[in-house]
Amino acid sequence: QAAWWARGHLEAAPGARIGIVVRGLAMQSATVDRIFDDILHPGLSFMRPERRACHVSAGVASSDVPMISAALGMLRLQSGMPLADAEMLLRSPFVGMERSAAAQLAMELRRRGVDQASLRTDVVVFAFPALAKASAELRRRQHAGEWSTLFSRLLTKAGWPGKRPLSPEEHQALEHWKDLLSELAALDLVLPRITYEQALSRLRQIARERRFAPSEERGSSDEAPIQ
Repeated sequence: QAAWWARGHLEAAPGARIGIVVRGLAMQSATVDRIFDDILHPGLSFMRPERRACHVSAGVASSDVPMISAALGMLRLQSGMPLADAEMLLRSPFVGMERSAAAQLAMELRRRGVDQASLRTDVVVFAFPALAKASAELRRRQHAGEWSTLFSRLLTKAGWPGKRPLSPEEHQALEHWKDLLSELAALDLVLPRITYEQALSRLRQIARERRFAPSEERGSSDEAPIQ
């Protein structure tokens, strides 16, 4: 309703400046962003226009940033994830697989009736051999800082964040991901040696709690007519 209301005002007065206050915006920013994009920029999918009509100021949970979500997903392959989550992960441009190969792997997993895709699944191992080899050599318990370094290495073995050039916002997301890993490493001060699953759980919690709000090109956010 708010998005349609704002669009109507903007169409009636293109020079208008419109402010919208959303209660609990920090927890809903990804949903708000999607809804306003759907209403104000219909027909667009992955790519966004250079100048958007709306700017959401709260940022999004780090775990909802596509690049970071893909990183967390790749790390989940160690212990396994539901097939539906694995298929979504394989469609990500940040996974180092060609689109056709990713589609074939998803089809093969579905054909086999796999419930949980993991690095114990032979076709997944075949698709990510370097990741599978490195994962098999991990020690059971390590300090959080050691896991932080190893998570970064494992993602490199998996081909993350993909082969295509990164956009400016994606470069910022990559730097933000490094900050999240640093925050995990800082837990060395308060935690004993922990398992892979415990370290990944801590990292996912950090990513859910931290916000990512990229600094946009000069004027692109402040000049958006709807704030």
